[in-house]
Amino acid sequence: MDIQYGSGGVKGTVDRDTAIIGGNITAKNMGFGAMNKVSGASFYVSQMDGIVGLGYDTISVDKLQTFVNDADIDDKSFAFYMKSNPEASVMTIPGKLDTGYTLAGKHMVAEKTYWNLNLTSMQQAGGQPVTQTGLMGAIDSGTSLIVGSKDVIDPLIAGIEVAQDCSNVESLPNITFTFDTTPYELTA
Repeated sequence: MDIQYGSGGVKGTVDRDTAIIGGNITAKNMGFGAMNKVSGASFYVSQMDGIVGLGYDTISVDKLQTFVNDADIDDKSFAFYMKSNPEASVMTIPGKLDTGYTLAGKHMVAEKTYWNLNLTSMQQAGGQPVTQTGLMGAIDSGTSLIVGSKDVIDPLIAGIEVAQDCSNVESLPNITFTFDTTPYELTA
């Protein structure tokens, strides 16, 4: 198995095992990458033990079934609540891992490669909305980047400059992403 990401890559072999999450979600005889070589700073500095493939089988390396498709769950949707403190971050799965959490929004997948949603607009607080017909947002739990073409991203981030010591982060403008008709505001 050889996977190249934007921030590096991993190489290894395909092994099989039973994956269990939360004690009540099981994927039997699941294929996964047992990595023995990594490249890229993110793989050297991160504290991860592995990666659970949550994309669709259409983009799966070596055509392996993904965890979502292989697991014993009826509702294949999931959600994340990400915090800067990893211990406070949570993945929820309807009917399995959702006690105590409220769903903030639900969207139909527009293209089944990554979890691509209809991205109807993006806007920096006080700026003009950036819209483009057919724009999609790939919801990818494995990245912290916002990537797009220059004509779409430049107006969104115009004037945003972070001080080297991050002392001005709290004064940076909020950015709103609207999927379908639901806006999601990201604060500094």
